[in-house]
Amino acid sequence: MRYFKKQMSLSLAILLIFSLALGSIAMAEGDNSGSPSGEEPSTENSCQTYSSDREHITASHANIVDNGNGTATATFTTTQDCVRVSFSSYAGPADWKPGPGETTIPYLKQVHFDGQSIIYPKAGSYAITVNLPACQPYQLDIYSGDLLTQLGVGAHGNKIKAWKLKLTSTCAGSLIINKHINNIEGAPHAGIAFELWSNDSLFRTGTTDESGILEFKDLPIGSYVLKELTLTGFTTDLTASQQIEVTAASSALKVVINTPKLKLDTACSADPEATRSWIVTNESNIEVPFIWEVPGSNQTGDGKIPGNTSVTLSTYAVQSHSGTFVKAVSTNPNTLTISWGNEKELSLVNDGEACTTPTPTPSTSPTPTPTITPTPTASATPDTSPTPFSTPETTPTVTPSSTTTPTVSPTPEETDIIEIEDDEPPVGGVDDGQEIDSATDTIVDVNDEQVPLDTLPKTGDTSPIPYYLIGAFALTAGFISIRKQKQSK
Repeated sequence: MRYFKKQMSLSLAILLIFSLALGSIAMAEGDNSGSPSGEEPSTENSCQTYSSDREHITASHANIVDNGNGTATATFTTTQDCVRVSFSSYAGPADWKPGPGETTIPYLKQVHFDGQSIIYPKAGSYAITVNLPACQPYQLDIYSGDLLTQLGVGAHGNKIKAWKLKLTSTCAGSLIINKHINNIEGAPHAGIAFELWSNDSLFRTGTTDESGILEFKDLPIGSYVLKELTLTGFTTDLTASQQIEVTAASSALKVVINTPKLKLDTACSADPEATRSWIVTNESNIEVPFIWEVPGSNQTGDGKIPGNTSVTLSTYAVQSHSGTFVKAVSTNPNTLTISWGNEKELSLVNDGEACTTPTPTPSTSPTPTPTITPTPTASATPDTSPTPFSTPETTPTVTPSSTTTPTVSPTPEETDIIEIEDDEPPVGGVDDGQEIDSATDTIVDVNDEQVPLDTLPKTGDTSPIPYYLIGAFALTAGFISIRKQKQSK
């Protein structure tokens, strides 16, 4: 009987040792396969309702952190079981700027960007991460209760617990100007100056390059007015107050067309009954091709006008009878139409003006005054010799000498020649203005309404080694006990 009791005791001891060893192993494996620290709590719980009272949440403004990677994280503690907590990011307008004294983005201007609303069955410390707007100003809110995606007057009311603000937009875009002559397929127009205005102030200036392109980079988001300093002799399709909208991370493209200016005038004709004349003037500094026609007739043609010059066109007078060109009648006047560039057109009626031939005015030549040379008069000499005969007196004949008429040659007056030095034509261009420094990020941390959250408890990792040691110790003790029993026999 005694032997039987010993065997029974030994068996029970061995069974107990193996049970402890297996239990320690199972506990160790269970701890290793459990949920990791920081995982969201299971929603399977006994909570019938969840509290939306912010007093059951402990958090401060300092608990909201911008992670610098486009996300933000809020850490907080629930002080009782069954609490719902929400964390949201709200974006302000990209072009919004705080006015004097403004320390928050108006609620009506905020748009919900991202957020989470989570229920916590057990009290403890938790964290929620949400995405941030790329460059707009924003507000981050920790609050109790359900997710709020639309803010009104008062916003979260008595549910908000902590918040964080960024009041400055860092969004930027660009504006590209593509300048052509006559049409979008035309040659690029280089050296054209543009001004960019913002809020009635000159913001930037620039000049198109040899490709006709000008780019304004890193422009703060907003509305601008684009102005062109059009060269003399050209027209532009850009309106005087052209509004340009610059949006976030985008490039606004504006194609601007310049067209040379032409002027059409009538000219006189030698015979208006047969022909009519017009003068076409190019006011620009480039060569302009054009076409012309006389509507109602088969007269048409084309040509090119060099820059800053004029050409004369002559056409037949409008025919009044088939096949015969005669003087135009008042009911069918002669009209010339010229076309060029981007659908530019001029028309002008020529009523026929005869060119008058000026009558030359004879010039009066100076009459030279002749110089009279006196001719000496011969006097009679009496005969002093006595003679018995009467001798007739000889009357001397006065022979006038020829009068020489002098020839007066007019002496031409010397004409002073004045040389005028040609100045180089001015080259347009406006130096690029100083760029206004873009606004820097401003992060506003609002003072805590309550004491900052203490350091979160450290959970640590549970090690299975102690359970293995207990099991090994129990096995060793069992074998030693069995061996002593055998020796005692």
